[in-house]
Amino acid sequence: VQGLFRAKQDANGHFSLSVASSGKEGDLDPTGTVTWSTTDARRILESQFLSFKSRIQQLLPEGARTQGLKRIYVAGGASANPVIVQLLSTILNGPVYTTSDGTAQGCAVGGAYRAAWSWHCLKAKESSWRELDFAEFVNEMTGQQKEGVSLTEGKVLARPDEAQARLYQELLPSWQEAERLVIERCR
Repeated sequence: VQGLFRAKQDANGHFSLSVASSGKEGDLDPTGTVTWSTTDARRILESQFLSFKSRIQQLLPEGARTQGLKRIYVAGGASANPVIVQLLSTILNGPVYTTSDGTAQGCAVGGAYRAAWSWHCLKAKESSWRELDFAEFVNEMTGQQKEGVSLTEGKVLARPDEAQARLYQELLPSWQEAERLVIERCR
């Protein structure tokens, strides 16, 4: 699936799909150019985050699907954008965390901590070292907790807007139907 698709739902719940560009011959708007609206950036983010939500919910037990997530971790450039982080928090309905030192390189730092902890676990089995769980190891290795928050827990960047989170949950089946139509169109 590739391209720019816009789905519209009428008052009766029926969907129509407009195709700006799909990569298929003949799938361009009449002017031959892709037209963008001022709301497309937000729509693209919402679509991506609803995609995350749809896939995550497939992995959860049925009773937990509407409860929201306990923790969402972000790293990289987008983690520094408060608008993106807040939208992610609201759509996935859970608090968003990053490393408490605020680095955008959280994945690399986390990977380094995991590698060091794995080495520690191996050495602990071969010697008299005390075995530590991952959180204990990181906090001991850094020698501190920043602002009372464990480095393995991170710091909260955003909390969901509960009213909007409910609206996104209600929107999810419509988004899934629109996704189905796009996939069908691209076959």
